[in-house]
Amino acid sequence: MNILLVENDPMIYRHLESVLQAEGYQVLQKEPGKMVDNYEDAVYLVDHHLVNLAILDIQLNGEKDGLQLGEYIHNYYPQTPFLFLTGFTSVSNAIKAAELGAKDMLDKLEKPFTENQLKRKLVLLRPAMEAVTQFKRSAAVFNVVDADAPPSQAFFARRVIQWEHVVSITGYHPQTQKFLKNNFFFRLTDGKVYRCHESLRHVESFLPDYITRFNDTEIVNVKFIDQTGKAPNIYFIGKQRFEINEACTATAMQVIRRFILLNS
Repeated sequence: MNILLVENDPMIYRHLESVLQAEGYQVLQKEPGKMVDNYEDAVYLVDHHLVNLAILDIQLNGEKDGLQLGEYIHNYYPQTPFLFLTGFTSVSNAIKAAELGAKDMLDKLEKPFTENQLKRKLVLLRPAMEAVTQFKRSAAVFNVVDADAPPSQAFFARRVIQWEHVVSITGYHPQTQKFLKNNFFFRLTDGKVYRCHESLRHVESFLPDYITRFNDTEIVNVKFIDQTGKAPNIYFIGKQRFEINEACTATAMQVIRRFILLNS
C-alpha cells in the first residue's frame, strides 16, 4: 500500500520513511530519493497515485501548510485517511485538524520519537487504508470538463468517475473523432463524455481489472462488449468498433477470456 509522507525536516522524514518501508509500505515520492516537503509536490502525488494514507507535517516549505494540504485531501479524496505531524500543537490547529477529519495528530518532538505510536496507528488505520484500495476498484477522482461544453463554459472540476459506468476511455472524442494530445475522454453509459487534460497512461494506474487497453488510443470496459468482429481482434460495444493491436493482444485477450469465463 502507498503512503504519502510530507515533512520538511530531512532527519525526521528519512527516519519515518525507513520505519514505513520496514513495515512494508511504499513511500510515494515525485522523484526517486527526493523527500516530499511542500504542498505542490504532495498535491501532484495525490492526484496521480492511489494514496492509502497521508502523513502530513503542519509546517511545510512554501506558502501553503499541511492543514491546507489536509483540506485538499478532505475535499477531493475524502476516502483517503490522513493524520498530522506537529512539533507544537496549538488549540486552533487541533480544532482545524478535527474539522478536516484527521485521524490523529502526532507529536514529532515527543521523546522517545513517535515511531511506536506511528506503528500502533498504522495497525488501527489498516481497515481504512484497505478501504481506499477497495474504492479504487469502484471509482476514482479526476479533473474533467464536459467534452461538449463551448470554450466559454469549459471549466474543469473534480468529479468522481464510477468505473462501472465507463464504457471506454479514448484519446479521440467519441463523437467528433478529433484527437487531442495529452487529453483523454471518458464515455459513460448515460451518453455523457468528459475530457481530462492528462495523458492516457495517467488513467491506467487507477483502472479495475475489467477495463483494459486495446491499443495506443483506446481503453475498453470489456463488460460492455456485445459483439465480435470477423477478425479475432475486433470487438464492438453497440456500434462502436474497437481493435486490439499486437502489443496489447496478450493482456487484453486474457482480460476478455477471464470476464467471459466468470459470466458464462
